[in-house]
Order: sequence, then structure tokens, then C-alpha cells
Amino acid sequence: MGVNSMSASNSLMVAVISIIVTLFANIVIQRLRSRFEWFHASGIFQREHAYNQLQELYLEVYGIVSQSEFLKYYYGLHHSFSFMDLPFVEVQDKLTLQQCPVDNSIDFSSMAMVTCIMNNKQYASPKLLKLAVAYRFCEEQIQKVKKEEKIEYQKEQGQIMYELVRTVIQETNGKLKQCGMEFLETERSTGQMDYSIYKR
Repeated sequence: MGVNSMSASNSLMVAVISIIVTLFANIVIQRLRSRFEWFHASGIFQREHAYNQLQELYLEVYGIVSQSEFLKYYYGLHHSFSFMDLPFVEVQDKLTLQQCPVDNSIDFSSMAMVTCIMNNKQYASPKLLKLAVAYRFCEEQIQKVKKEEKIEYQKEQGQIMYELVRTVIQETNGKLKQCGMEFLETERSTGQMDYSIYKR
């Protein structure tokens, strides 16, 4: 009788331990699954958001920056001036594209870029938005103040444009990378346009 009661209590103990281990294992597995699903869903959301940012804002302002960078390359200004001294070159008149049937004039100005950022601010990074606001403020002040004061605002505006262009180039390439699309690592890391595509 002692052997049977021992074996019954051992069996009961083994059953209780098995239940506890199974319960604990299920809790751990469930928590890990929940975390994995959250990370997976979070990753999908981040990629979708980055894609929307590219589609609604970044590729457009990157195009404006690319126009400026091409003009610098075409006229050899990238050899004569540092990127910081001449961060942006704009066309004084609108370029007219004969192939475009709907809207055949595209504004490649610095204010067009700032306006695009402001109009699509929900897609801009905080840094990009702050730079756009600062640039717009300087532009407004330049229109209002006397000639002597304009120089200070223009100097500040030049520094802001340098950071604005670098941020557009870096963040656009970062978002392209995040979406698994083709991007340029040198542009992502330096914030300066890669001219190698233009080399003849």
C-alpha cells in the first residue's frame, strides 16, 4: 500500500509539474508571438509610411534639388563653389516642358520646394519641417526689411538652405532604403548629390 500511495503521489506531482510547465510555456510562446506580430505590424506600418512620404513629398522635393544640382554640374559651379557656399541654384523663370500635356510649367525654385514641404507637412520629418518654416520666415523678412538688414537674413537663409538640401537628399535616400528600393548610400550618408550619373 505504501508503494502505491507513493507512486500515486509521484504521478500527481508529475502531472501538476507538467501542467505548470505547459501553462508557463504557453504564456511565454503567446507573449513572444504577440511581440513578433507587433514588431512585424510595426515594420509594415513604417515601410508603408515611408512609401507614402516618398510618394507625397520627398520625391518631389528631391526632384527640385536634383534640378539645382544638375545646373551646378552643367555650368561647372560644383568646381567653383563648395556645397555649403552654393547649396541651391534656381532657374529665374519657370521651365516649360513641351511633352507634358496637363501642367507644362514646373517651378524649380527654393520657395517652390519650401511650399511643397509646407503643403505636405504631414509627410515631412520634424527636421525638414522646421527648416522649411525657418527658410520661409527669412524669405518673408527679406521682403519686408531695409537693405542693411537683408544681408543678415540672406546669410541665415543660405545656411538654412544648405541644411534643407542635405536633409532632403539624406532623408529621401533613407526612405528609399527603408522601402527596399534603389538608393545611393553616398547620398544617404553625406547629404550631397552624386554627380557620377552626369559624367560623359
